[in-house]
Amino acid sequence: MGRIPLSTALMAAVGCAVGSPRPAPIPSGEQIERGDRLFDSRQYLSALDAYKLAAFSASAEEDPGRFVEGAAQVAHTYARLGRPEEGRPWLDGARERADPEDAVSWGRWLLVRGVYEDVDGQRAAALASFEEAYELARSSGQTVRAVQAAHLASVVAEDEVQLRWCRSAIDLSREVGDADLEAALWSQLAWLLEDRALHGDALVAFERAQRLVRRVGDEHSRLVADWSYAHALRLAGRPRDARVVLEDVAARAERNYLTRRRPNDAEWVGHCQRELGELEVLEGRPRAGLELLEEARRNLVSAGIREQAPASLAALDRRIAEVRQRLRQR
Repeated sequence: MGRIPLSTALMAAVGCAVGSPRPAPIPSGEQIERGDRLFDSRQYLSALDAYKLAAFSASAEEDPGRFVEGAAQVAHTYARLGRPEEGRPWLDGARERADPEDAVSWGRWLLVRGVYEDVDGQRAAALASFEEAYELARSSGQTVRAVQAAHLASVVAEDEVQLRWCRSAIDLSREVGDADLEAALWSQLAWLLEDRALHGDALVAFERAQRLVRRVGDEHSRLVADWSYAHALRLAGRPRDARVVLEDVAARAERNYLTRRRPNDAEWVGHCQRELGELEVLEGRPRAGLELLEEARRNLVSAGIREQAPASLAALDRRIAEVRQRLRQR
């Protein structure tokens, strides 16, 4: 493995024992493709194993480009898991063999370098890395990688630049022909627009996402997209339309919860109750709204919101306090 300081970790990753018979390794390219599929579906622990195996196989094949891809993605996956310190040695190992003349592996390296710059709070440097990766991907015909670079750039950019990057990612996703990806990017744009109180534009973006998800998504994805659209309808000043959609979504969420009793199902029951509570308050029934908001809180806490999204729980608590205060002043 030459200078790469990862031999011990790589051997451990594939469970190699000295003197033990070993099957022929799966080619590194196949492992990287498998890792990408798992990563894209958020199965990060399984993706981590695939990328480690890819790096091991690439080292055995004496293929530095594939090694850089595998090792860089190990680092990327550790960052997604919230364990960046475990990923830094892999990122360093990838850098040792990274070659700027190899557009594929260098592009991977640039993206993950940007991810770690963002982890370290260097957002300007991260944006520059993602921009460089984007230009390289476009010039070398790597459209999927260009979408990824544009998306990551939109995460760290600010103001109108952020929106431009997000729209660029959407345009590129159409070139790829990936409706799931395009839907996710429309949803991202919608939330960015909502953060800017551009509720009419956000509604249009949420509707675009909803249409795509209805065509290609599973039931859970459709439920989330429908809820998001109803949420946007309320904020855009269309409470009656919002209620029609929300009552359907709430019934589906309740059925899911009664059937499976999973925390994720309780979460979406809670989200629906929260939105319906807001509609009750908006339509002049704060007492009924308060009851729904409090019930939403109980379901969201049981689903783990205190650990997973403490800021969202704090916002809900503030809203409950506001409605209680309104009732006391009546």
